[in-house]
Formats: sequence, structure tokens, C-alpha cells
Amino acid sequence: MYRLVINNILFILIYTAIFVSEDLLFSMYNNSFEIVVGKGTFFFPVVTALLLSFIRNFRLRFILTLIVLVSILIQHLYFQYFGNLLPPIAFLLFFESVPEVMESFFPEIDVMIFPILLFIVSIISVFFFNKKIGDRLIGFKHSYILITVAILINFFVTFSYINSGKSLLHWQAKAIYPSKYQHSYDNSVRSLNYFIGGILYKKITRNDLPETILSEKPVLVEKLPDRNIIFVVGESLRWDKLSINGYEVNTTPFIDSLSSTRSVLSKNIYSGGTMTKTSFNTLLNRIKQPCNDLNMDNNLFKLAKNNGFITWFISNQTEKELSVIDNILGKKFIDFYYNKEDIQTSLDSYTSLDEDLVSMLSKINLNDNNFIVLHQKGSHSPYRSYSEEFGRFNEPYDNTVLYTDSVLKGIYDYLKKKSDKPTFMVFTSDHGELLNGKESRVTAFLIRWFIRFLF
Repeated sequence: MYRLVINNILFILIYTAIFVSEDLLFSMYNNSFEIVVGKGTFFFPVVTALLLSFIRNFRLRFILTLIVLVSILIQHLYFQYFGNLLPPIAFLLFFESVPEVMESFFPEIDVMIFPILLFIVSIISVFFFNKKIGDRLIGFKHSYILITVAILINFFVTFSYINSGKSLLHWQAKAIYPSKYQHSYDNSVRSLNYFIGGILYKKITRNDLPETILSEKPVLVEKLPDRNIIFVVGESLRWDKLSINGYEVNTTPFIDSLSSTRSVLSKNIYSGGTMTKTSFNTLLNRIKQPCNDLNMDNNLFKLAKNNGFITWFISNQTEKELSVIDNILGKKFIDFYYNKEDIQTSLDSYTSLDEDLVSMLSKINLNDNNFIVLHQKGSHSPYRSYSEEFGRFNEPYDNTVLYTDSVLKGIYDYLKKKSDKPTFMVFTSDHGELLNGKESRVTAFLIRWFIRFLF
């Protein structure tokens, strides 16, 4: 019995050391991954190791340990890519956009090698340690019941807090939200609990968002106006990465030159959501906040078409990528619809980059009254959607912004040369990008005032 007690203590110490060392070693690799050493750093690893030590069955113990290590790996990979802790909403984004996530992840595999190696070394360590210690532990025959109860208690604490209908107290929020004061495994569990008990539960019960709140119906100022309106929608572009907003890197030389002539109106705005599906819905359907219902009474294509415009949607994203917004675009109000594959078959000279949007303008008769939405690939991860000549900065994201500025110049110059009637151009991103833990905002540009002419 004495020997078994020693084995259990040794098991808890070694397992705790493995769990904690993963965070410590990763923090040395990525200096932005801040660890505040305290009870939160050790409490969850120690409790987890204690519960695992009650399991005498080698296979079950190893499988549960593997789940813990995978949750740590996911946290590290997410932080390595985005620079912030894994939030609950990330689970929803992953399941709704698996192809997009994979497309973004694999080009960045080189910076993911260290956390992956750390994960592999930990697996090998616990495997051989478990083999060596075997079933020589003080265990319970039905230890899985104890672990299940612990998991359920942990989950229902989160569930009760976020579904109480009351604002969370400070200590309650600290108990359920991911935090730099907690271990990675703890933070992954917190996010998963919040996703299941909050986001997923409310999504299933249709209780997650308020009813549709539309912007006020626009007043028709001028019927059948003789003009073209071009609405360029960027992708994942942050307001503070544009030199027109004071960014120290000269990422928007063209827009900067326009601002000096006072022909551009610039304003920083918050997007309607952190993912395309949400932000596009609020943007194109003029909805004040994310909501449950799909309402197109204020859809921009519908409003434009009702006022005599020919409507166009031209996107440099693939049909698969556009599937997330397929039902919110208002496609029945779009006269001419092109995705990336359509562009490829329409152009004699095809680059697969956003400059193809400029080339597609040649397909449009600008003597008509057109409402045109040009949808970019823009600054979407992995931040490589630009030609070689624009790789001027150390940060690839900055290069995507510089390239977007060039695309906007191409659109502007083409319209200025080819359109003989009044033409109004608008640019905004659908949403920003979370870089190094910063909030997500976008910038909207209004090149001359146009809204009253649209409706």
C-alpha cells in the first residue's frame, strides 16, 4: 500500500510537470504568450493529474491524457496564429468554415512546428511513463464515474452563469472566461464549456440573438438617378493598418493622395461581427446588430434594383468560400453574379488576384445605371493574396493592405477614364482581423458622398 501511495504521488508530480512545462516552453518560444505564475497555473493541471491517477486501466488513462494534450496543442496553435487565447466562438467558426480554416492553416505550418513537436514529445513521455507504472496505482474500479461527475460539475457552473439572465459578476466572469492567469488546458475547457453551454445551446434553442433590428427604411430622394455606384468590399482589413489612419508603415499611398484633395471621406467603424457570415448580413441587409431572422427588406441589391439600377456581384472568392453568405446576399436581386471560377472563365488574362476585379469592369456597360459590388480576397489569412512586387514590408499583412490600395487605384482610374456619368465609389472591409490580441475594427471610405443617390 505504501508503494502504491508513492506511485500516485509520483504520477501526479510528473503529469503536472508535463502539463505545466508545455506552457512554459511555449512561452519561451512565443514571447507574446504571457504566463502569470500563480495558483491558476497549477490548480487545473494538479486536479487533472489527481483524477487521472485514480485510473488503473492503462489504455483509458492514456486516451484521457491524450485529450488533455490535444487541448493544450489547440490552444498553442491558435495563439501562434492569431496572437490571442482561443475564444469560445472559434469552435463555431471552425465547424462552419472547415475548408477556409484548412486553407489558412497549412501555409503557416512552418511556424506551428514547435508546438507540434512539443505535443509529440509530451505524448511519447506520458506513453512510456504510463507503460512503466502500469496499474501500480491506488485506483478506483469505477474511476470514470468520478471524472464524469467532475466534468459535468465544471460544465454546469459555466452553463448556470451564462444562462442566468443576469449580468455576470466580476468573480463569475473570471471563473468561466479564458485568461492569461490560467493554464492552457483550463482555458481550452473554459472556451469549450462556454461554446456548448452558451453559443451552441442558444443557437439550438434559437435564443442566441435578438429579433431583426433593421436600420430605418431609407427615403427615396432621387428616382432613377443617372449614375454608377461601385461598392468595394474588402476582407479582414483592420483600420489601424492603414497609413491614412496614422499607421507608421505607408500602406495606403493612393488613398492618402486622395485625402489630400479632399475627395475622400474616411471613417473608422465597427463591423457587425467577427466572421464573414455575420458581418456581410449586417452590411448588405442594413441590419443594426446580429440577429436570428433573415430579413432582406433593406437589402442593398433590392433597394438598388427597385430604383432602376442594374445590379452586379463580382467576387474574387471561390464558390465554396462564398457558400457561407449564399443565403444572405439576396441573389434574386442580383442581375449578374460572378465568383472566382466565373471570373476565370470570363477573362482572357487571369491572375487569380484581386486585380482581376478591375479587369471584370470591362464587362460592364458604364453607360447604364449600375450598382456594382466588388468583393475582394483582400487581407484574408494566410496573408499572401498579392503579387510579388508588393512584398515590400516585413509583415505579410501590411503587404496585403498595400496591394488592396493598388487595386482601389486600379478601380478608381478605370472608372475615371471609362465612366462619362457621375460615379460614386465606396470601400469598406467586411470585418477586421484580430492581430496580436487587438480588437477588430474596419475602415470605411466614402469617395464622394453617394448614399442619397442610391435610394
